[in-house]
Amino acid sequence: METRLPLTGVRVADFTWIGAGPTCTRLLAFFGAEVIIVESYTRGGIRMQTPQAKGPEGSPNLSGFFNNLNSCKRSITLNMRTPEGIAIGRKLIGLSDIVVNNFAPGVMDRWGLSYQELRKENPGIIMGEMPVGGRWGLLKNIIGYGATVEAFAGINELTGYPDRPPTGTEINYPDYASNPYHFATAILTALHHRNQTGRGQYIEVAQFESTASVMDTLVLDYTVNGNIQTRTGNHVSYASPHAVYRCQGDDRWVAVAVTSEAEWSGFKRALGNPAWAVDHRFDTFEGRKTHEEALDGFIEGWTSQHTPEEIMHSLQAAGVPAGVVQNMEDAMRRDPQLAQRGFYVQLEHPEAGLTTYDGLVARLSATPGQLRAPAPCLGEANDYVFRELLGMSEDEVNRFIMQEVIH
Repeated sequence: METRLPLTGVRVADFTWIGAGPTCTRLLAFFGAEVIIVESYTRGGIRMQTPQAKGPEGSPNLSGFFNNLNSCKRSITLNMRTPEGIAIGRKLIGLSDIVVNNFAPGVMDRWGLSYQELRKENPGIIMGEMPVGGRWGLLKNIIGYGATVEAFAGINELTGYPDRPPTGTEINYPDYASNPYHFATAILTALHHRNQTGRGQYIEVAQFESTASVMDTLVLDYTVNGNIQTRTGNHVSYASPHAVYRCQGDDRWVAVAVTSEAEWSGFKRALGNPAWAVDHRFDTFEGRKTHEEALDGFIEGWTSQHTPEEIMHSLQAAGVPAGVVQNMEDAMRRDPQLAQRGFYVQLEHPEAGLTTYDGLVARLSATPGQLRAPAPCLGEANDYVFRELLGMSEDEVNRFIMQEVIH
């Protein structure tokens, strides 16, 4: 018998787009929530973003970026720039438990869909928003994406080398780490509160603050010591050696972190105690930090003679943290851990074909989540939502299609 998913029966009207919002609602969908994405042909969002799978030319259903972030969801097309579209959107929200967006502040208000308005019709509604700067404050009207948010929060100041400009994470870190999971946690907390009291509530997750919260040790170092931490490449203040080293092969690397004297002893043993490793300059942590450039040169002389996999296994066996710097081919084709645990899941998409999706990032023993379906094609759930869920007649639906309300 199939295990009941923990969020079965919860409906989400999902107005989010790009990365942070869809990453959050995908997590809800994995655990059983019915997530209905409100989209439109008039606002392409990320459906045309690369990389694109092979398929019908010009199709909005082939974006690997969109498809990976929106598996297990439903999609409808609704033109929210029309009064009729707004009215239909309100009806959908009225039949939902949760409504979420990551628009700039005030968009839902201008549509007459503020929390104050929605709660009049549905006191149990949970409304969540993810404005970059929040609903109030000096930066309340700013707009941005993960790349700008991580710059605001101070992450970029730490990424790169001290003699070069900041590089950023290049993956829009806040969109996939802090912000969506803070948002999901808040939504689940509000859902728990509603189950106890019957009352919904409004949630604001300011993406700037959510991202800044990961900088806590840097905040402490500044407030206590007056230090402003900046770019150090792959080095850190509390470990040595601590870097990424070139290995045998084309553009192959391994990351090594020695954080204690016990690990330094294990590191030397794994290398066969070469003469340079017992140099008195490296006897203490302070000495290794002082002569770090020379130490890194000796280590890379060794790592360059071996594959990163060989180095990782030998150092791990000696109790030293080490890991291959994997590319996506490594992760998807050669990583035995991800393969054994079945992290990547393949699902058949009607246009993109057999597509690989990220798997579950949390495993519950009694109520496990599940990747039940690939990402929806644009407007795939129109019939279900407009006719079955909202009870619209065929004439109504056809009229709204002709008027480009359902569009």
